[in-house]
Amino acid sequence: GLVNGNFHTMPDDPAERGKPLQVNTKYYVMAQFTRFIRPGQILYGTSDINSLMGLDEKTKKMSLVTVNYKKAQRIEYDLSFLKTFDSKVRVVITSTDGSKLFKPFSAEVVNKKLSFMADADSIYSIEVSNASI
Repeated sequence: GLVNGNFHTMPDDPAERGKPLQVNTKYYVMAQFTRFIRPGQILYGTSDINSLMGLDEKTKKMSLVTVNYKKAQRIEYDLSFLKTFDSKVRVVITSTDGSKLFKPFSAEVVNKKLSFMADADSIYSIEVSNASI
């Protein structure tokens, strides 16, 4: 599974009851998709087969989830199709080797392009606020 623990014996301390012993990397990989691509978002196609995009028109949040295989490389998104968006975006990375687990950082949109270096064998979730098409 995603989470391993000794759930058949329940400690007396409520804080320890049901506490996982190990959270596997695949839990964080799944979280990259399920915490950013949310129910109610409209899904849009992208020109990148490794990326998925969703937009919540009510909250004006756009989410991109992309998988970067094999090698480190620069990833770039052209956001010129958006009418509005914040220039500072939140990015979260999970490395499949477990070295980075749901680690957030900020990136800047410059000239309507979002660009950052992506680690090999990693998944990135990007959240753009104030986004409208």
